[in-house]
Amino acid sequence: MSQFLDISVRNESLLDQLTGLISEIEVQRPWLMCISDGQMNGKPMDAMPSLLEMYAEMARREWEDHVPAVTSQRAEVRKSDDMSMVLNRLLAGRKLVVNRLSSLTESDWDASVGDQEQTKVYQYAFQMTKSDGDFLKAIAERMHESVITFRG
Repeated sequence: MSQFLDISVRNESLLDQLTGLISEIEVQRPWLMCISDGQMNGKPMDAMPSLLEMYAEMARREWEDHVPAVTSQRAEVRKSDDMSMVLNRLLAGRKLVVNRLSSLTESDWDASVGDQEQTKVYQYAFQMTKSDGDFLKAIAERMHESVITFRG
């Protein structure tokens, strides 16, 4: 990020990007609920995760990595075979992160993240946006490569 970027603009931009995952998952939810269980749990190859496992991993990272990094809360994600529960957990974690970051002062954004003394809050938030992009890209590629059929 450019050192000339206004700090408040930088922080607001990061919040907008982090909120983008919430919007994207909410848009995807109705479509995901229509995908057959076989396709939701199927793996193109043994070494590749299923769609459900991809979303579950994102929820796990949200609660076990991101939430503790920016809040004092710690949580372990229970494994679930229910896509709705996985999405609810992912959204709840991200909303918690966004709410916490929204409450920070400009100087708080330049503080260290948890025990990561060399990483500032704004740098960590930026890393989260990159991770979100990678996740959404992987989902899009999987959907594009698959012949998805919808229930009902």
